[in-house]
Amino acid sequence: MGRIMDKLGIGAKKASVPMEKTRKELLRDYYRSERWSELRSERFTLDNDECVLCARDAEVVHHRRYPEVLGTETVGDLVSLCIRCHHNFHFPPGLKEAREHLWSSIEDGVDCPVCDQLARKWLIKLHSGMAYWLLLLVVQYADDGDWVSVKELNHRAGMRGGDYAKLKHWDLVEQATKEDVSKRASGFWKPTQKGIDFVNSIIVVPRGVWTYDGNLLEVTSEQTTIREALGDKFDYEELTR
Repeated sequence: MGRIMDKLGIGAKKASVPMEKTRKELLRDYYRSERWSELRSERFTLDNDECVLCARDAEVVHHRRYPEVLGTETVGDLVSLCIRCHHNFHFPPGLKEAREHLWSSIEDGVDCPVCDQLARKWLIKLHSGMAYWLLLLVVQYADDGDWVSVKELNHRAGMRGGDYAKLKHWDLVEQATKEDVSKRASGFWKPTQKGIDFVNSIIVVPRGVWTYDGNLLEVTSEQTTIREALGDKFDYEELTR
């Protein structure tokens, strides 16, 4: 209770005061204060007087982080909720319902009402540059039989960026374990057997994958061959001679 008292600007009681206020009384006083009234009104206005989860009439202003910002919060630390959604945040199945709400909007992207971060799933398509890089990787690996330097392969392919790493979502490539802990990555890759089979036109793979927070969620139903993935930009026959 002492920390809450400090944050609310309430010092220790003098000895002449017969009884300290309880935590409940301190909170009641704060939530009746002019400061809280102004914050509450501003947050409702910013959220159009609607619950950010269900769009019902907003009735409660919820702290995104509690109690650490209590007494020093800004309007950005708050969010408008209806009574039902506010209750569900604090008591099961609130978290479940919140997750369901996020998941229902995750394809287009939605701000998490708790942490204020953008939650969105991303569609990654196997484009021609990724297919070309994979083909070169398979050819180099077939010649050397060893891990291939990404730096050298990118130079050879005339590529920049790290789209090649996304091929791991298709299980077409794998990265060597780094030995130098000071480095972010090993810098060496090789194709998986699936990657080799794809380049050799033995199998097809999904044209795209859905990811969330860098992790694979699901794959598209549409399939592609290595030739289709290369498109008109690259000649498969010429590259595999």
